[in-house]
Amino acid sequence: MLALKDLIQSHEWCLLTFHDDFEDETFVFQIRFIRFDEINFDDVDDFDEVEDVDVNQNLHILAFEIVNLNKKKYDSDALKEKLVIVDEEGYQYNFVEDSHLCSYSEYAKRNNLSTLYSVKLPPKIPRAAALIYELPEFFETLYLSAEDGSLEIVN
Repeated sequence: MLALKDLIQSHEWCLLTFHDDFEDETFVFQIRFIRFDEINFDDVDDFDEVEDVDVNQNLHILAFEIVNLNKKKYDSDALKEKLVIVDEEGYQYNFVEDSHLCSYSEYAKRNNLSTLYSVKLPPKIPRAAALIYELPEFFETLYLSAEDGSLEIVN
């Protein structure tokens, strides 16, 4: 696991590697983390249309750059499941999603949330992207990890 705060401050590239059971292949992505902020719903247009996440919870946006290093395009829906946040006690948090918040709103477009919403990422083309995570109200240190895979800093 890699400390999220350190990754954002260093701007270092990482390799995200995981096995996709459906494809029965291992996939590799290069990823650099840009920012991690609590969502301010005053910035979300028509936030009353958000239905699939609780806007009263502690929601954060994780912004990053990603490059598909595989020889073929890859389904972003499967990729989103692999990047997880872990707190200092080992509790794991997966992304949360809502069609308005993550795709249809101007907020989604401004914050690159729509980049990974039901698309296939082509090889070798960098993309700015983001995911939303619901976290507990209090935490000290957060880490990034790969479910069924690894996340390592590129040397």
